[in-house]
Parts: sequence; structure tokens; C-alpha cells
Amino acid sequence: MSWQSLTFSPIGENIHDGLLPVLSQAAGELAGSKGRLSSISGVVPVAKNPLSSSAATVAALRTQLTDLVTRYGQCVCVHPYLHTVGHRRGEYSYLTPNDALKQLGNKLIDAEETFPSGKLGAVVVVLYGATHSAFVEQLETFLQVFPVTELQKIQRRANGLSSLETDKFFIPAARSWPEVVQRDPRQHNSLRDVDTTLGQLVAIGEGYNETTAPEAQLAALIDKKTATIQAAEQAWQNLTTSLAGEAGKVMYCEGSPAGLRSELFKSGSPSSVYKLSAAISWIAQPAQLTVFKKVFGL
Repeated sequence: MSWQSLTFSPIGENIHDGLLPVLSQAAGELAGSKGRLSSISGVVPVAKNPLSSSAATVAALRTQLTDLVTRYGQCVCVHPYLHTVGHRRGEYSYLTPNDALKQLGNKLIDAEETFPSGKLGAVVVVLYGATHSAFVEQLETFLQVFPVTELQKIQRRANGLSSLETDKFFIPAARSWPEVVQRDPRQHNSLRDVDTTLGQLVAIGEGYNETTAPEAQLAALIDKKTATIQAAEQAWQNLTTSLAGEAGKVMYCEGSPAGLRSELFKSGSPSSVYKLSAAISWIAQPAQLTVFKKVFGL
């Protein structure tokens, strides 16, 4: 074997050339099909959509859904692992629920933050535990139902600290480098583009290999649409079933930023025996928090 200069060259040309007999005839066949379709248009009366009157209110439902889940607000999360927030003890950091709410309340009057004008609403969730394992367990219970990126990071940190005293004495075996890994050719962008682009042409050719009668194709389409409706309804049922359980404490209050802070301080908190906690709040105009109030049972 000897070295040679690397020169890039096209691939899959034989596959593309094999498709040419089909693709070259496709344009003419499609034009002919369109002409035949035009010749029978209006000959047989067809109901365009028998359910159109029943579905007249769907546009309003789409607007309701948009109003429910696409309203932007602000979110702030307080936890032991924030600098100057948690109380450090060596490798560990602690924060009681009472201190977490104080930090959260003080953030509401932070001069560097800008909140919307007018009356605001705040949905506040507090998760806590007396030990790292209990804290992780409550975080996991909440996150299984309602994943939040900030809380997921806290869970990973707390989970690592829960076993730190054991793990720090464990020395894993070193890997031998360089490492041999499995690699799908499509992980390389150029080869993935070949698969996508050429695959699209192959799919067109496969379509012309069909010998199914139009009536059978329409029947199959109806079956597919029926299955799609059933799957969508089942997915909704699964989702509503999953939004259940209990974890931590939650409250809702309204007012100005200073008023929200006052409500937090007056609300009390879980006992200070819980030395680990995280508090997260969604802050926005009251109407924008409807979805959070519904999810958290407020």
C-alpha cells in the first residue's frame, strides 16, 4: 500500500442513474394525470367536507390553546448551589425553605431586574428535603410530572452530593486512548446529505412502483387518518393521566413586585428542619399564569 492524494468524488451515482428511467417519465405522466383529472371535474357531485359545519369552532379552540400555553413570562429559581445564596460547608451547600423564600422575595425588588408593569401574579413552588437523598427524591417526583431545566440541574448536583462520601474513594479504571467507538456514516454531514437527498429520489421512484388501485389507496388513507385520530386521542389521555401526584408546596399570589415579596414573607414555609430546598417562581400578568395554576392545582 502507498499514500495517494485525497480527492473527493461523488457517491451513489449508480443509484441515481438507475432512477432516471422512472424520473424522466414522471413529469409527462403527472401532466397527463392532471389533464384527465380536469376532464372529470364536476361530473360527479362530491361533498368537499361533510364535517365542516361541526368543525367551525375549531379555529376558536386553536386561539384558546395559543392563549393558554404561549404566553411569555419570567422565571427565577433559587437553590443552595448558587454563589452567595447557599450556605457552604466544605463540598456541600445548604438552604432552608425559609431562606430560599427570602432570597426569592429579595429578587423581586432587585433594582437590576425589570418586571412588567401593573398587577403581577406569581406561582411559587418550593421543594425540600432533610437529607440529600430526600431532596433528590422530592425533586425526582416533581420532575417526572413537570420537567424544569433548572430543577433538573439541581437534581443532578444533589444526587452527586448524596453519594459523594462513598464515591470520592472510588478510582475508576483508566481508559486506553485513543478510544475506538461505533460510528454511523450518517453522523458525518456530507454522508447524511447523500442519504437524505438521494433517499428522496429513491422514495419518488418507489411511489411509481405502486400498483394499488386508486380506490384501495383512498381506503388506506382513510384507515391511516382513523388511526391518527385514535393515536392523538390516546396520547392526550396518557398526558392527562401523567399529570398527577404530589411533591413540595405551591402558592399563588398577586400584586406589585413589592407586594408579591410581602406575600411570600407572610406565607410561612415548611419547617427549617429541611436544610435543603429549592424555590422556583413564574412571574407574569395573572392571565399569563393560567396554565401553571391549572397544572399545579391552584
